[in-house]
Amino acid sequence: MNGRNLLLLFGDALPLQPSLAETRGMPRGPRRLWRQLRAQLRNQRVATVGPDLSHRRTIVAQVLRTRSVRRAVRGEMQEQGIGRRDALKKARHYAFEIAANYSHWFVTLMYGVLSWLWNRLYDGVELANFSSLESVAEGSEVVYVPCHRSHMDYLLLSYVVYHKGFAVPHIAAGINLNMPVVGSFLRRGGAFFLRRSFGGNALYSAVFTKYLGLMMARGHSIEYFIEGGRSRTGRLLKPKGGMLSMTVRSYLRDPRRPVVFVPVYFGYQRLVEGRTYIGELSGGLRRRNRC
Repeated sequence: MNGRNLLLLFGDALPLQPSLAETRGMPRGPRRLWRQLRAQLRNQRVATVGPDLSHRRTIVAQVLRTRSVRRAVRGEMQEQGIGRRDALKKARHYAFEIAANYSHWFVTLMYGVLSWLWNRLYDGVELANFSSLESVAEGSEVVYVPCHRSHMDYLLLSYVVYHKGFAVPHIAAGINLNMPVVGSFLRRGGAFFLRRSFGGNALYSAVFTKYLGLMMARGHSIEYFIEGGRSRTGRLLKPKGGMLSMTVRSYLRDPRRPVVFVPVYFGYQRLVEGRTYIGELSGGLRRRNRC
């Protein structure tokens, strides 16, 4: 099945002498070295293929069992005057609306499609400074924070990360992209959806925050656009701190591994949305997608 999709990695060397010198020939010396080897192999595996995947229903159930979500459910019951069953049903609806449905076979299929697409749309893709990711990916929670200039951004970043032998990140996408068929494809590629504004909805906020925290605790790399939306002028937009704040709070609640933010810059000589942007800059109305 994966005969042509193999990756060989050589990890950092572990010297034998220091471990034996510290333990002075005691039995715990080999055990300590074995633990170090297991930790290194585990970190390489998570960085390359990601953590073990659970079914989407399992992840949703874990989110709903958390203390903060149950507290928010009780608050929803008191505020809306509804029963516990209805409040839990509402929380479950939010969780399924948010959660990704990652599929490795779909990612592998899309890798082949995108390899063909880049050569049709562009003359090539130039990549710089990727070695900085290679030095921090193992054992860390990687959060990609790219600029946003085109719908090609998240496809291109996932493609490059997968091509270089790292786990495809889970991508925070606007709820407007959760359209029939398209939304299902994006979920299988690792996208999870969020509303543009939580609007004081404490239950939705609690469910989303715990989902994000669970993804980080499990070791999934995360990607979100720090500008919030796409630039229509080519200039960087003022950053929005919502997702950044939730990332930091999730880490402080459950600091299992160090968090590393990886800024990513996209520069295009040709934008797929170029004609639309020219129309908007000329005074035309911006078209909004709605689900």
